[in-house]
Amino acid sequence: MVYSFTYRTLLEEWSQQYHLDSDYADEADFIATAAAIRTALKALVTSDVTFERAYGYHHTDDNAAYVRDWRSLADLVTGTLAPGTGVKAPGDAAFTMRWRTARLNSVGKRIYLRKYFHDALFTPGEADHDALSGVQSAPAATFAAAAIATGWNGHKLAGPDGVIPDTPVVSPWITTRTLRRRGRRPPPP
Repeated sequence: MVYSFTYRTLLEEWSQQYHLDSDYADEADFIATAAAIRTALKALVTSDVTFERAYGYHHTDDNAAYVRDWRSLADLVTGTLAPGTGVKAPGDAAFTMRWRTARLNSVGKRIYLRKYFHDALFTPGEADHDALSGVQSAPAATFAAAAIATGWNGHKLAGPDGVIPDTPVVSPWITTRTLRRRGRRPPPP
């Protein structure tokens, strides 16, 4: 999934990778699944974030089997989260969510699936400005739980091994995630 938002006056893209517990049956299944994920994600970010593209892979070592370019289809969707009392953190700030897997790394520590989301909000007046706003953490927790419980279009979030993780957690803290300056372009008028 590829998103964009304005960062330091230019349009910046960022992305996330979602492994699923089952493969796409065909292109129609990919399109429906990408649309379902996009619909679930738009509740986590404000209208400053645009959903640009989705890529579908049968295997992560191969080229994308399917591409859905919403910009070229004039089917752009933006986030729907109303900031309410939340204030935008800097563009390179992000909030995270994670799911615990059954796998361990080479030194015996638990492996987690982790997703970073830009367009993080904090609540002014809080003792700690690194705390994620409740306006954003509540829908994020709903998304994190649904990703492994109901999933999207019959597919659930999984690790690269296809195993569905457990124990979703939305971090209460905003963190930094370095953005790469790829093909910059000015934001649309």
